[in-house]
Amino acid sequence: MSNGVEPQIMTNGWTMFSDEEVRDISGFKRGGDDYVVVTCGCTSHRYGDAVGTLRVFISGDLEISCECTPGCDQDKLSPAAFEKHSGRETSRKWKNNVWVIVDGEKVPLSKTALLKYYNKSLSSGSQRSQAGRVCHRDEFLRCTKCNKHRRFRLRTKDECRSYHDSLMNANWNCSDMPYDK
Repeated sequence: MSNGVEPQIMTNGWTMFSDEEVRDISGFKRGGDDYVVVTCGCTSHRYGDAVGTLRVFISGDLEISCECTPGCDQDKLSPAAFEKHSGRETSRKWKNNVWVIVDGEKVPLSKTALLKYYNKSLSSGSQRSQAGRVCHRDEFLRCTKCNKHRRFRLRTKDECRSYHDSLMNANWNCSDMPYDK
């Protein structure tokens, strides 16, 4: 490719996660064209670590098969249900309580690229903030010259239009980025 990074080709011609994003995640496996598998867990102060297998689907679905004990039959749990099943005292913060192992350390899912496709809190790319206004997530594009990711704020229609125009340009450069005057 022009930027020197050769992507892994899958049947659709692209991959869910780049090798850079998942290089140091322990137990990471590509499960097929539409999902990946990674070892995860949740720590309870009372019961210790509950280990499971997290499947991240390209559709945004997350499901965990619990392996806390040899006889555990909990399968296809949501991350919130897995957090509750593990006996976590402060549930309802599963993005911070469910972890994966990166470089030998427990890292919350919120600090990894594994939630890139998660869309349950979002509705078609936007969500309502606590104030009731619709807000969009920020998006990133990679420059074809310097290979850096550049952030696009998506707060107004003009910013959204600028992002979508840049996204359609296959040879987008940092110099094409709109700037605040």
